[in-house]
Parts: sequence; C-alpha cells; structure tokens
Amino acid sequence: RRSSDLSVGYNLAWSPDGHTLAFICLYTEYGEFGDLCLVDDDGANERIIADSANTECRIQWSSDGMWILFTGYENRYLQVYVVNFDGSSLTNLTSQLGSGYDGQWSPDESRIAFTRFLLEDQDVFVMNSAGSEVVNLTNEPGDDRNPIWSPDGSKILFETYLSGELGETNLYIMDDDGGNEMLLTDTVVSSYGPRRACW
Repeated sequence: RRSSDLSVGYNLAWSPDGHTLAFICLYTEYGEFGDLCLVDDDGANERIIADSANTECRIQWSSDGMWILFTGYENRYLQVYVVNFDGSSLTNLTSQLGSGYDGQWSPDESRIAFTRFLLEDQDVFVMNSAGSEVVNLTNEPGDDRNPIWSPDGSKILFETYLSGELGETNLYIMDDDGGNEMLLTDTVVSSYGPRRACW
C-alpha cells in the first residue's frame, strides 16, 4: 500500500535525524484504527511497522531513533506499545494493567508517563521504560490525561476534565512523583478548555 492509497494520515513525528517520518495511516475514510507507518523524507519507502494503532494519541521516537512509543489496541482496549523502527520487538507495556494510552518517555527515557482508564475516571500513571514499577500519580476525581514531561524531567503537566452541567477542563502541574500539584488554568467550558499543552 502506497501513500496514494491513503485516506488520512495522523500524528506526524520526525525521527531524531530528520530522515524518517512516523505517522498513523488510515486506508478508510473514517475510523480510529490505523497502522503505524514510516516513510522516508523524500516520500519513498513507505512501510507499515505495526497495526491496530490509535489515531488520536501521540507518537514518540527514542533519542537514538531505534524505538517508537505509540498507542495501539489489544482486544479493543487502548495499550501503550513500543516497537523497533524496523517493526520488530513489538511490546505491549500496559497489558498487565488492562489499559493505557498516550505514553511519553521522560527526557532521560528511563520512565514513561501515560493515562489509564479506571472504573469511573482516568488517572496519570508513571512506569519504568520496561513497563514495571507502575505508580498512580493522580488518584482523585476527574479524568486526568495527556501527561507531558518538563524538559528536565522534574515536573509533569496534565489536563483534568470534570464532568457536570457544562464540564470543565484545566491544566495542572505536579512533581514527577505526584507531589505539589498546582492548578494552572481556570476554564469553565470543556469545549474551549486547554488541550494538548506543551512546554
């Protein structure tokens, strides 16, 4: 399948050397299931390296360009995966947790922050890069999601959605161990609340 067959491409992410583009490709008009694809910077050598990828979550390359972190599906549940750039060694890092999505490596790549669905809400978790030593950092009411590491790895930025008559989405910041949580924004309507913040 070539780029001429593509309906939609999502979540572009350049490799560290700038020569390869990773993205989620769809070959149907609508849907949230896609393939994790790579293409060279000249548009050649398009290839699929993993299937059942989510179209709404981030893709991240490791600093050496050897690995890619992304969100995929297993039995229709969102999971955090890592795969070698050549498509080998595909590993589900959150299978023991039941679900996980939107993972992001810490700056030193020793840890991964991600979101996990619980019974009534979502929380931000951290695990080591192998998928163990899992810690819940935001065990409070509301949907806590989309964690972003600070450049020095000491802080995590995330958004919280609280349901209600209008709904409310705000940005919070906390230490990398979940301490010293602080509200950064004060938004009323979720549709216009902050989303996908970055440092």
